[in-house]
Amino acid sequence: MRKHRSARERERLFLLHDKRCHLCSQPIQPGDAWQLEHVVPWELTRDEGDDNVRPAHTGCHKVKTAADIRGIRKTDRQRQKHNGSWPKSRRPMRGRGFQKIAAKEEKESENA
Repeated sequence: MRKHRSARERERLFLLHDKRCHLCSQPIQPGDAWQLEHVVPWELTRDEGDDNVRPAHTGCHKVKTAADIRGIRKTDRQRQKHNGSWPKSRRPMRGRGFQKIAAKEEKESENA
């Protein structure tokens, strides 16, 4: 479960990172919308430490999160495959199949 940060903790992290968005390096001005953002996505590490949480403009955060989702979903699929919980296909693979041995021997005897 994600950690809820109080207003004091948010302010401390904001000041700790020099009042700057860690994604675009621009200062966060009074009145700008900002959020605490995980440097390494929380979905991958479950890390709530101060070194992994930094302030970011809301717009910058949305762009990074959209880019992170692809990697998060890939990691989810890899974990599911490793654990054996990845759903198997309901349809068999399509292909021409193999010739039956008896039919193959008959064709060879007809050609000889």
